[in-house]
Amino acid sequence: VSGSTARSGGIIRKITPTSAELKDTPTAMRSQQKLQVDLEQAFFHNQPPSLRRTVEFVAERVGSNAVKHMKATLVRELVERGEKMLRDGLESPNSNASMLNESICARLCEAGLEALAKATKYCNEKSPEAIRVLLPDETTPTVLTTSENITKRLAAEKACGWLSANITALVRREWRSKYDRVIKVLGSPAAADPADVDGVVAELVHPEESTTPKKKQGSERVMCCPPHCKHNSPLPSDILIEIKELLSVAVGPRTDDELPTSSHLRTLIHGVGDTLTCRKFLTSTSEQMLLNCTVLLACKLVSGELPVRCLSLRSEHGGVVVDSGSGSEPPMSELLEQLAELWGRDCRLSSPLHQLFTPLTITAVLKAGNAERTNYLLLVRKLVDKGILSEEEVISHWIKLTDSTLPAELIENFQLQSKREKVFPPLSEMQKCIDTMQISHQTLDGATGLPV
Repeated sequence: VSGSTARSGGIIRKITPTSAELKDTPTAMRSQQKLQVDLEQAFFHNQPPSLRRTVEFVAERVGSNAVKHMKATLVRELVERGEKMLRDGLESPNSNASMLNESICARLCEAGLEALAKATKYCNEKSPEAIRVLLPDETTPTVLTTSENITKRLAAEKACGWLSANITALVRREWRSKYDRVIKVLGSPAAADPADVDGVVAELVHPEESTTPKKKQGSERVMCCPPHCKHNSPLPSDILIEIKELLSVAVGPRTDDELPTSSHLRTLIHGVGDTLTCRKFLTSTSEQMLLNCTVLLACKLVSGELPVRCLSLRSEHGGVVVDSGSGSEPPMSELLEQLAELWGRDCRLSSPLHQLFTPLTITAVLKAGNAERTNYLLLVRKLVDKGILSEEEVISHWIKLTDSTLPAELIENFQLQSKREKVFPPLSEMQKCIDTMQISHQTLDGATGLPV
């Protein structure tokens, strides 16, 4: 039971249940802590309420500053030390980056526990000078000394409480970020014998120690840049912004001048390829977003929703003529070939090519003219020829569309074209798909929202 002074001058009795006490704390220490708290409460009971508020405020701020100071100094020093250990370890023959990472991280987390002692020292140094500035000059030396001691205890308690619960996770997070950056620059060396790796780490971290705990060998696959990569490819964020601007042009109001040219698109796709090749600034999320955006861009191109501007033709009034993108013309055929080669690269993630077969894309293609349908079938044919898609996958995607309700006339025309392009299944299989389709006479706009 402990008491505290209310603002009205009365005493509020606080009762702490036995079940709420820390069970890991020895009984003698708990008794000492209770006695210390009771003495502090009695001290504040005989002082103005402003003194308690000042002490608690200073303790809160000093404790917070101690945590920030540990982040800026100790954690940074540990990460820099770990980076040096990693670079030195990778220089040794037959080193293993994954095992070095685990060993170094464990050592850094253990060293991070020094933050508790350093934070306590920081609070003991900063609390007295802060409390002296805020308390009145008329404060007696006894009250001033007692207030300083209480402030030091409260500040250290707050700082150490946070650090003891979070310092390990903080060190792990900062080290992981540093490790990823180093590996992207240096690449991943070949695997080494686990005993050799542990010996190297033990010597680097604590030269006086000769034994290290056993480490679990990881199977992490690290993707690195090709040899002699100069790391001058476009940033993933810049490429994503450029592609999204084109997609916004496809779905929103636009002028002819906003439409892309074939040379612009070729340069953009080439930039995507360079960005996917250089992995210095590439993450799994940005890689997946790039692949997803290129597939969406292809859907807009083959459906005619994003026409290609042709600069070689001019109208009588000096305006730009928009090319319909016929499949027989080199520009569109080259773009489709470039996209197929991009998706056929050895990427860490697979391209979401299923978007080419969604009802939304198929409906947009059916809604367009013969040139757009030819472009679509040509793209699918290229994907099959390059082995990016198998004929079984194409058949599977086409059969899924049988659950959709599409206009019969457009479906029949599209099937005839697909038969001539030899993209989709033979006539018997196609007829089976036709028979299972739920044909209706609703408009195209009503069909675009149907699920696959």
